[in-house]
Amino acid sequence: MIWSSASKLVKEESVIILPGVALGLKNWLRITFAIELSSLEDGLARFSAFCSRHSKKR
Repeated sequence: MIWSSASKLVKEESVIILPGVALGLKNWLRITFAIELSSLEDGLARFSAFCSRHSKKR
């Protein structure tokens, strides 16, 4: 499921994450950045919007 979510994130928000399972870390994800602060803030805002849209409502 995390792989499909990562794929949706790329398609919808142009943000790339690496599911932790690829590194042996189940239920984690890896976010790597080496960019200007403004670009990081923009990417994190898009990631947050994606999570809000796709989170299970309780």
